[in-house]
Amino acid sequence: MSVISVLCILADGFEETEAITVIDLLRRANIKVTTVGLKGPVIIGSHGLKINCDSELKNIDDAAFTHLFLPGGQPGSDNLRKSGTVLEIIKKFNRQNKGISAICAAPTVLHEAGILAGRRVTSYPAEKKVFTDLRNYL
Repeated sequence: MSVISVLCILADGFEETEAITVIDLLRRANIKVTTVGLKGPVIIGSHGLKINCDSELKNIDDAAFTHLFLPGGQPGSDNLRKSGTVLEIIKKFNRQNKGISAICAAPTVLHEAGILAGRRVTSYPAEKKVFTDLRNYL
């Protein structure tokens, strides 16, 4: 059995409940989760909660992870979507058939990375406009 290790990228404006709940549940299941800040070691959620990340994205070797998790929230998802580094990591994980998950508004980041063709997508309803070119939007 292979060891699961999750890379969780946090950007300023992430939705606290989506990030913290998932991180907590995975860690309770003894799954290694590493939180990384997009622009620094401290990231501020959409409701002001400050998170001290395990590392910064610029210091991470993404090859060390089996899965990627992106929490939603705004403007957090927009901040992730604007990052060329994040988009390249998504594309690399997709090419390597690694696990990729995104919640709420974060599927827009996967769309920006161009990996959703032929896949079913569910996102926060206000983001539906982003997926107009996909037939499998739920």
